[in-house]
Amino acid sequence: MKNQWILTAVLLSGAVQLSAQCELLRGPVVINEFLAFNETIATNSIGQFEDYIELYNTSQEAFNLEGYFLSDNRGNNSRLKYRFGDVTIPGNGYLIVWADGTGDPEMEGLNADFSLSSSNGERVVLSNPDSVIVDYVRFGPVEADVSIGRFPNGTGPFTRMVPTFNGPNTNGESFNVVINEYMATNSTTAADEFGDYDDWIELYNNGSQAVDLTGYLLSDNENRPDKYTFPPGSVIGPGQYFIVWADNEPEQGPYHAEFALSASGEEVILSLPDTSTIDYYAFGQQTTDVSEGRFPNGLGNLLGCMAPTFAAENGGTVSTRNAAREHSDLRIYPNPASGILYAENAGGEQLTGRIFDISGRLLGQEMLRPGRTQIDIAGLKPSVYILQTKLGGIKFVVTD
Repeated sequence: MKNQWILTAVLLSGAVQLSAQCELLRGPVVINEFLAFNETIATNSIGQFEDYIELYNTSQEAFNLEGYFLSDNRGNNSRLKYRFGDVTIPGNGYLIVWADGTGDPEMEGLNADFSLSSSNGERVVLSNPDSVIVDYVRFGPVEADVSIGRFPNGTGPFTRMVPTFNGPNTNGESFNVVINEYMATNSTTAADEFGDYDDWIELYNNGSQAVDLTGYLLSDNENRPDKYTFPPGSVIGPGQYFIVWADNEPEQGPYHAEFALSASGEEVILSLPDTSTIDYYAFGQQTTDVSEGRFPNGLGNLLGCMAPTFAAENGGTVSTRNAAREHSDLRIYPNPASGILYAENAGGEQLTGRIFDISGRLLGQEMLRPGRTQIDIAGLKPSVYILQTKLGGIKFVVTD
């Protein structure tokens, strides 16, 4: 059994709290693109060029949006302007909501009772059935037939682009800096230059050119997106990481923000100098020394329960504190393996297992049904890989 990796049922302190962190607040559906001045791009069911909002399901599995809300305002009541009925968005599928101001339930398609302002700019807000905001973007004035969307599609930062109505975003202005990882309760992971273990936010530059962040904004509250302004000289090189300490101690230096993150949950927002949103994450209850971050590094969706990788590449591995959540529901064997890998799913729920290499490239996926699933890995070169499910990631080794 020495080559068999078994996730054991060890009960750890804080396991209930960690379990909550593993269930990401956002979920798989994101605001993917919207057009606030539609002059020639696409028409609704009665042939009119109306504003539209496009949602995208980043997962492989269908997702029912019943009870979710969409709005152009994030006020406590105003965020509930449009409520989804029994609407399912397929895995890796798109969904269009016409922001035409009619809210007409008799008209074909989904029609919201609000429209978007292209002249002044405003907000697009997606909230869950508990009215908790799960995705959000603030935008400024936009020209006709210029949309704002995520590039790369589904996971990237928001940027202006040529509209790609009801399909993948294939173009966009290349702003390659993203929120890559954050920790809202840091006890032992990393200390600042004064030896303090404080909250931190990590940015990453996916591009091939340095980016000058001078004047850009970082915050934990959309009502004040300018809580922290990057000072002159804040340059992040290609493939580099940039740490801002969210410790509410700005007197300690230029990269110490005037806010701290709440372990009970809030939001992290990266904005342009004009307060337009670049990247946004809302998060729930956090666990000490467990982070949330993008996987694959810099490009992928948010992964909860992550083993922290302060100022380094996100490996996508689940924190060792997550053993209680994983317990013996899923195991893989043999490990190391050659040719065939087995996944034993002792839970009652089918899981989507995706295989990544250590650079974060998606190589394939398997449906892990209850019971044993045989995975053909004959085409994988000897190396370390990660089997990723919604519960987290498990490393395995492929040998000759």
